[in-house]
Amino acid sequence: QLLAIGSYDGTARLLNTLTWRPIQEFPLASHVSPSAALVYVERDLSGVVQHPMSTDHAAHTVARSSYELLDSDQPAARVDCMKSEVKVNPRMGVGLLQWASDSSMLLTRADTAPNVLWIWDASSLSLFAALIQLAPIKDAQWSPVEPRLALCAGGR
Repeated sequence: QLLAIGSYDGTARLLNTLTWRPIQEFPLASHVSPSAALVYVERDLSGVVQHPMSTDHAAHTVARSSYELLDSDQPAARVDCMKSEVKVNPRMGVGLLQWASDSSMLLTRADTAPNVLWIWDASSLSLFAALIQLAPIKDAQWSPVEPRLALCAGGR
């Protein structure tokens, strides 16, 4: 039995529910290497948006997009952290964390890098994939029947 906890330091932690001891930590890094995991990057087909945007305007700017699977020999993809105005209580840490219905995968999203969805393999306790979106990811849900993922990114 495992319990996943999202922390303010941007790390997802797995705890053993019998002993309450940490088993594994999943840090949400600033780079992800295609040789270590599958890395999917959303690309704007019109060419207007070149890099992930931290604002809600990206959803209105991108009309058509596709996904590129980075080859393992490509350099590590940089994860852009959101640079927002100074707030009294800014969002930080792991803001989205959810198990797949069969407990085989865990998804996480950091509030400081809302364009990236990290997918962890529970059997190997390692990063399985990273999805880098052009617009901030608002929500993600696993299918209740199989390990299939749906996500919503963009505007309000």
